[in-house]
Amino acid sequence: MVAAFTPLTQYLDDPREVFKLREEQERRKTVKEKILEILLDGKPHSNRDLVKVTHRFSARIKDLRDEGWIILSWRDEEDPATWWYQLVGRDSK
Repeated sequence: MVAAFTPLTQYLDDPREVFKLREEQERRKTVKEKILEILLDGKPHSNRDLVKVTHRFSARIKDLRDEGWIILSWRDEEDPATWWYQLVGRDSK
């Protein structure tokens, strides 16, 4: 006997929402990877550099930290509107 299959689309008002969700997840993954790629050189990068990728770069940095990446951040002493971010390693968890 085959178990009954209930498509996820039956629970949504608009079945296209399934594809929108997948596209959004993929977009976030791509943006996070771009931020990580920038930080992997180990040099400090300013918020002005990272905002070129996305205005939500701080959320992607949080995602990276949640994955175990160690990213330092500090405010520029000469320009308080500038923050610096530097990847220094990864937790060995």
